[in-house]
Amino acid sequence: MTFDWRTDWKRTVLWGASFGVAAVMTLFVLFAALNWYTSRPKGWDTNAIKGISSTMSQTFTIDNNQFKATGFSASFIVENKTSRDFTLQTLQFYGRDVKSQALEEVKLTLDHQFAIPAHERTEVTASMDYSCSASDLVTGATRERDGKECFQDALGDVSEFVAFDKGSHTRLNLPKPVFYAGKEPSPDFIPASAAVAPDHAKPWDEAWGCSEARRLAPICKRDKIELGEEQAVAGGWTLVGPLPTMIRPPKGYLLDPSPETCKIMYQWDFYCQRNGKSK
Repeated sequence: MTFDWRTDWKRTVLWGASFGVAAVMTLFVLFAALNWYTSRPKGWDTNAIKGISSTMSQTFTIDNNQFKATGFSASFIVENKTSRDFTLQTLQFYGRDVKSQALEEVKLTLDHQFAIPAHERTEVTASMDYSCSASDLVTGATRERDGKECFQDALGDVSEFVAFDKGSHTRLNLPKPVFYAGKEPSPDFIPASAAVAPDHAKPWDEAWGCSEARRLAPICKRDKIELGEEQAVAGGWTLVGPLPTMIRPPKGYLLDPSPETCKIMYQWDFYCQRNGKSK
C-alpha cells in the first residue's frame, strides 16, 4: 500500500492532534496530582522531639532593693530522636486541663531560638508574665503571694504542656513543670551592699553574674531592648570604667528581663565574653 498525501494527510493531522491533546491532558493530571500532594494538610510529627523533664521558677524584678515577682521561667529538657538537626524558632504552647482534657493556650514565650542536634538533649527555656500580687478587698492592702501559691493559681489545673513548632511541623509533648523556688525564702528587702558585678566580685559571684548575663542577653535582644551608646561607653560596654552592679537574688530565684536589668546584662555579657568567662 502506498501513501497518497492527497487523500491521507487529514488522517495524519488528526492523529497528531489527538496525540497532542492526550499529552496535554496527561501533563495536566500529573500537575494537579503533584499540586494536591504538596499542598495537602500534613500531620504533626509527634515522635521527632521528646520531652524529658521540666522545672519552673519565679522571675523577679528589683525596685528600690525590693523584690517583686513578675512571672515564671520554664526549663524543658528535650531529646531529638531523629538523625537530623532541629532549630526551634517559635513555639505555640498549650496546657491540658485536668478535668476536661482540653488544650488551652498558655502565654509562654520561647526565650530565643534553640538548636537541637541529632540524637542529643537540649535545655529549652520559655517565660511567661504573671502577677503574684493579691489585694485585700476590705483594706485595699496588697501583698505578694508565696511562689508555690502563685504557681498553683497559674498552672494548678494543667496536667501537661503541648507545644507546636509550625516551622518544622513538630508537636512536643512536655511534662508539667515542677515548681522550684530554692531553699531560701524570697526576701522583702535586700541591702544595697549585697550588689555585685562580674568585674569586681568573688569567684562564685562572678560565675553567677556571667551565667545570668548569658541567660538574659538573648531574651533582652528578642524583646528589642537596646542600650544607648552614651550609656554603653559610660557604663562599661566598651570596658571604660567599672561595670554597674546588680543585687544577687537568693538561690533558686531568677531575674526578670526588664529594660533596667537588660541594660546591665548586656554590659555584663560583653565583659564575660571578652574575658572568656561566658561558658
